Amino acid sequence: MTSRLVWAVLFASVTGCDINQQFLFPDPVEGVPGVQDLGTLKPAVIQNIQQARDATIYGELGPTGAATVGGLTFNFNGVNGSVCVWVDPESVFWNQSISPSRPQPNYRQPDNVFDDGDLDVRAGNTAYYTGTPGERIDDFKIRYNDQLGNPVYVSFNDCHTESITNPGAEGHAGRGAPEYCTLSNTIEGVNYTVVLDSFSLPLDDDRLGYGLILAMGPCSGGSIGGGSATLSGLFGADSDVAAECVITGESIQPGSDQGKRAAKADLPSPTWVGDEVPSWDRSRDFEASFCASDLDTFCKDERKNIADCSWEAEPGTGGTRCYCGDVTDNPTAGADL
Repeated sequence: MTSRLVWAVLFASVTGCDINQQFLFPDPVEGVPGVQDLGTLKPAVIQNIQQARDATIYGELGPTGAATVGGLTFNFNGVNGSVCVWVDPESVFWNQSISPSRPQPNYRQPDNVFDDGDLDVRAGNTAYYTGTPGERIDDFKIRYNDQLGNPVYVSFNDCHTESITNPGAEGHAGRGAPEYCTLSNTIEGVNYTVVLDSFSLPLDDDRLGYGLILAMGPCSGGSIGGGSATLSGLFGADSDVAAECVITGESIQPGSDQGKRAAKADLPSPTWVGDEVPSWDRSRDFEASFCASDLDTFCKDERKNIADCSWEAEPGTGGTRCYCGDVTDNPTAGADL
């Protein structure tokens, strides 16, 4: 009898308690959506770098406040050809080179990991998308039952990204890294949906800035018809370092009103288009140093001349953001891991 009572109490304690797990998730940020839909966009015809800059859409994403996945969606109509989706999340991340004998000069300095986020790209025919624009992020899939009656889901994601660390294999770019894919042979009159999953948000403020380009033609592979060039060809972005140069300024300073060009294009707030984006001070110089493989110079200058910068600069504090990490965290020979 006693044993049964103990088991009953244990069962009730496990199944009957309503445990609030809200504390595990960051609260939503006022004015920054956890899930956003940009509506229907038109792929831009890009023939030079300035046109690429002018066509870049910027925005911010925040926490959903729950376990549900956050992110961004938009649609476009097929063009009887290829369309490129190129996105760059805030800001730049690298693994520090600690080799004592053969260090990589561009990566000898530590990174500030608090300002980095990650967006993963998926896309496909809108008819296969199972999410709700502006409300719920989901996938491209259909369900059917096999001969044994088991439910089977088939993916219809047409956006296949190549791993940077394992060329030829599929994989997402990772923290702070640009990611892109080509939707080949899109059909005129058919609607397509693009999903950008918020895989991770910056630790300092939970506000993930991003830059986005939707362009006619493939992302890479040389020139396309009509005198246009691919984004990769224009910027020489065949490596993961150069790819960071396609979109710059995605580290967005909080607290600014929506851009006039973005509002005129009927984009939801908070968004900006082209050079109207309010980027953090020195963030473009930081990205330029990364592209030029000169991070060592930038980081040494930051430590020498900007002594009051913070690794976790929060909005509204008036502080200055550090882009390079804390040198006291550098691993040393014989240190305990």
